[in-house]
Amino acid sequence: MVTEEGCGYLSSALSLNPSHLRELDLSYNHPGQPGLQLLNDKLEDPNCSLQILKYVLWALMDVFSVSQMPVISRWIQTQLTTAEYVMQKQPYPDHPERFESVQQVLSREILSGRCYWEAEWTGQEGTVGVTYKNIQRKSDDLCVVDATSQLGHNGVSWKVTCASFPFFHVSHADEDIKIKVSSSCSFKRVGVYVDTSAGVLSFYGVSDTLTHLHTYLTSFKDPLYAAFKVGRDSVSFCQM
Repeated sequence: MVTEEGCGYLSSALSLNPSHLRELDLSYNHPGQPGLQLLNDKLEDPNCSLQILKYVLWALMDVFSVSQMPVISRWIQTQLTTAEYVMQKQPYPDHPERFESVQQVLSREILSGRCYWEAEWTGQEGTVGVTYKNIQRKSDDLCVVDATSQLGHNGVSWKVTCASFPFFHVSHADEDIKIKVSSSCSFKRVGVYVDTSAGVLSFYGVSDTLTHLHTYLTSFKDPLYAAFKVGRDSVSFCQM
C-alpha cells in the first residue's frame, strides 16, 4: 500500500527510471493530499513518461438529464456515451432532472472515492466538469439562460472549457481562471481526476502525454457527477 511517505520514494523512482512506467494505478492506496500533489508535479516533468494516475471510471450519460436541445442518436441510444447537438428541439418526455435552458447532460454514475475519466469533443469548443446533483435544472424563462444552471457559474459545479485554443478556462462559483498552454499542444480531449475524500479535483489536457491545467483543493459536501456541455457538435466519454 502506497502511503504519503511512499509517494516520496515513488517520485524518486520515477526520476531515476523515467522510461519504464507508463501507467500508475493507486487504487486502494492512501497517498494523502501532499503525496498526490507530489505525483501531479511529477506528471509535469518532461522527462517523466508516466501518463496516467489511473483510477479509470467507465460511466454512461444519464438520458433523463439531457436537455431537449441535443439529440442522442441511434448509436448513442445503445452506448449512452455521446451527446450531439442539433437545431431541432427533441421530443424527450418531461423529467424533474432534465436541463431546460442549457445544453448539458450528467453521468448516471456517482464519482466516488478516487477516479479518473476523459472526455473528448468535436468542433471548436468543449466543456466538461463535475457537479452536485442539485444543480439547477429548470428555469422560469426558457428564453433566458439561467446562470445557476450553467457549469462553473455556481457553487455546486466546476468546469474546464476550451473555446479559443491555446486558452483554457476553469471556473467555479462564477470565478474564471484563464490558462494558456503551449501552442505546440493540440487538445480535443481532457482528463478529470477527482478524489472526493481528499477534496482534490484536477483537469488535464490529453494528447500523447498529460498536461496539467488546474487543481482545485476543496471540501466536497455532496456526491459528484461527471458533467458535459454540448456545443455545436458533440461531446463523449472516452473508452480507456
